[in-house]
Amino acid sequence: MSAYPYAGFTSTTPWPISASEILSRVWNTLRGNLKLFLGLGVAPALCGLLTLGILFGALFAAGVLPPHPGLTPNPAVIAAWVFLAVILGCIPSIIVFALYMAATAFAALRTAEGRKTTVGEAYAAARGKTGRYIGLALLQYLCICGPILAVELLLGGGALLITFAHGNDSVPPAALLAFIAVAALFYFASMAYAIWMGLRLGMAFPASVAENLPAVAALKRSAQLSYKVKGTLFLALILIYLISYVAMFVIEIGGAAVGAVAVLVFTLLHLGTAVGIAIAIVLGSIFVAALFLYSILMWAAFLLCFTVIYCDQRPRIDGTSDGPATGFGPASGGIVPA
Repeated sequence: MSAYPYAGFTSTTPWPISASEILSRVWNTLRGNLKLFLGLGVAPALCGLLTLGILFGALFAAGVLPPHPGLTPNPAVIAAWVFLAVILGCIPSIIVFALYMAATAFAALRTAEGRKTTVGEAYAAARGKTGRYIGLALLQYLCICGPILAVELLLGGGALLITFAHGNDSVPPAALLAFIAVAALFYFASMAYAIWMGLRLGMAFPASVAENLPAVAALKRSAQLSYKVKGTLFLALILIYLISYVAMFVIEIGGAAVGAVAVLVFTLLHLGTAVGIAIAIVLGSIFVAALFLYSILMWAAFLLCFTVIYCDQRPRIDGTSDGPATGFGPASGGIVPA
């Protein structure tokens, strides 16, 4: 019997795991532990609502909402409030999502071991190293999206310079076209870089949780484990995205159909306004709940994809079919609650 603890997520063939096997592991894991992964996703989902609430509050404060006909809000005031909202929303989001990714990796690795865990146990393990996981989330984000942020800042600064230099109505068409072309080139180049780095660094959280690695070491470990599997990983992620896109389409079409039927019934039966409001609240709540479930399962599927790849690549890269001699389990400070 293999001594490798995560054999449950490895390929059944001598070759690296295929995209179809990855999807099978992700599906079986979610289906067999649905309550666990839904529970893990509640915190980031609520954090997303909090961020939206902060943004809408900023728009109210800036005078954008509710709209006032004939009254144009000050763009500088809007920008200031939105910037403040983004800053305030980012702080809890970074903390919550860092802990969520660590807790999900913990739960997925426990599943690969054939062991049961709970939402509380997974988050307890993540909270034990809160600083490490926040630092890892920030470094991972900067490594992947840093060039995109830099390009956006440069393009925004360039647009302001052109506007101040020429005025809104006197920008030369040739200069404008050249600016748009350069902006598109840099933006797509930064997006391609982000995809490549995402494939290289996406296994950082499973690596950090399983091998008790600090942030920089976890990123380096992820890059090492991505050797010769980026194409498979990319295909699996694309397939998960397409499945999630179809699921969202079904939810939207289903919601629109149910809403249309409700309006028709309301009209034909001449129901009162109070009944109509009650029906709208109930149907709206169901639709929001469906979106919540969709978001949570989508996040879990993407994170599980990286964990499955991690578990399959680790014994291959380390050069032993029984798994590495060290780096997992309580003896090495691995996936045990802190």
